[in-house]
Amino acid sequence: MNTLQKTAITTISKLPHTANFENIIAALYEIRIKTENDKLPQTRPTEVKPVSCLELARSHNLVGCIKNAPQDLSTNKGYMEGYGL
Repeated sequence: MNTLQKTAITTISKLPHTANFENIIAALYEIRIKTENDKLPQTRPTEVKPVSCLELARSHNLVGCIKNAPQDLSTNKGYMEGYGL
């Protein structure tokens, strides 16, 4: 019998005698979540470098993806008419 099976049997055996099917499923689900979390690396995340909107857009190939648009909306505020400017 593997460790996961032993854990499941131990957990279920600790449930009260009034436990129903939903209680058993909930207990098994908690074991599953804990087991999956234990498999994740336990390292601290490295420091995240701030990224500008332009860098983010470039990384997703969004810069220049709209065809037939003005070259730069920021040069003529008339393009942004009605957007709170």
